[in-house]
Amino acid sequence: MRNSVIRWGLILVCGCFDAAAAQDHIRKRYEHILNWLPADSESLTVLDCPWQIPTDADRKNDKNRIRRPFDVSFQDFHLRHMFNGKQRELLAGKTIKRWISAAKDFHIAPPPVEAEESVVSDSYSLRYTGVHIIEFEPGSGFAASELLTNLLETPAQGLFPAAGKLDVMGHDVVEYPAMHMAENRPRGGRETKATAPLIDTWFSFTFWVASPKPNVLIVATSRTVLEETLKGITAPSPAAFPVESAEWNGIDPRSKVFGIRRFPRPKNASDLSDLRRFGADASAFTFSIDNSQSNAVISIHRANPQARRRVEGILFEHVENTSRKVTSTPDVFQIQLDWKDPEGSQNDRPPDGLAFILLTWLGYAVMI
Repeated sequence: MRNSVIRWGLILVCGCFDAAAAQDHIRKRYEHILNWLPADSESLTVLDCPWQIPTDADRKNDKNRIRRPFDVSFQDFHLRHMFNGKQRELLAGKTIKRWISAAKDFHIAPPPVEAEESVVSDSYSLRYTGVHIIEFEPGSGFAASELLTNLLETPAQGLFPAAGKLDVMGHDVVEYPAMHMAENRPRGGRETKATAPLIDTWFSFTFWVASPKPNVLIVATSRTVLEETLKGITAPSPAAFPVESAEWNGIDPRSKVFGIRRFPRPKNASDLSDLRRFGADASAFTFSIDNSQSNAVISIHRANPQARRRVEGILFEHVENTSRKVTSTPDVFQIQLDWKDPEGSQNDRPPDGLAFILLTWLGYAVMI
């Protein structure tokens, strides 16, 4: 660990605000989009910060990409899974205004039976049922028709089918296999010409992509979720995450980068992103990042002692160069992290590993 002088700074969390005023703020800013989301969603991520999408070459040459702002890390993580090559080129230079994700049913998919013996040890295929609502800045040059046309040109390859065009509730939808996800997967000597294509499809997603409104792109991992979201646009359903629910109490209502993960019961044994492991139990996890991107508030709701020790241990072991403040009530266990360096050094950037930990607890990654 590098030696540095790091000072605890003031963090304003939701408890510093009038609850009714905080709920009103969230309702006015996000409730119309929250009502689009499937009502049984378990995980919510809101990234309300503009991000100009770099070219793939610029992204790979970014020496600071490990310690980028959280909203950039999260958006780039998902975008790399969705689009590649020409698709990425079409999006380069466009500015995303807001990105909202909701998902459920996180699990590790079992490998194909025919290829089970060929899979490299400790490799896995993490799956979820979810939707990403991506809103582009007006005037940034985003052309949905151009992207959908390019996706539709995706040819069949190996066991991957060609992309197809569907009509879903009156909207043009492209169903396409993101076969590029398999390009960097672990490979081993036990693979054969017969099993490699099976593992490729196991490692990759199929996405359903639509643009129901100008400057809005919806990317879903299932047709059902896409349909539910499209229905929510025209006939809003009860909010998946109503602002009156207790989970919002751990979030600074002024934050533009925050997330909620509810833990379903019973626990899914194949969900390795669920922090309820090794005896830990909790009802929800929430986080919010200060708008200066120099501190974070992480809350675990209705956590038992094992969950509190597990969360604290992971954060304190893997997140360096931060000051920490732990507070606890019967309902909420909260850790506040501050990495603002009064000397103005590079430690002002988010600490290594924290974005990946948050992505894991939201359900989108796994710590092996």
